[in-house]
Amino acid sequence: MAPKPGAEWSTALSHLVLGVVSLHAAVSTAEASRGAAAGFLL
Repeated sequence: MAPKPGAEWSTALSHLVLGVVSLHAAVSTAEASRGAAAGFLL
């Protein structure tokens, strides 16, 4: 039973979206923690 031609594309797309969301979340967290640290130091 061979997979559909579009199966690998949908899998790659879901991985790409997941990576972008993870990256965005990491950047947002880093900026929030940096802002909190800067506010604490000031």
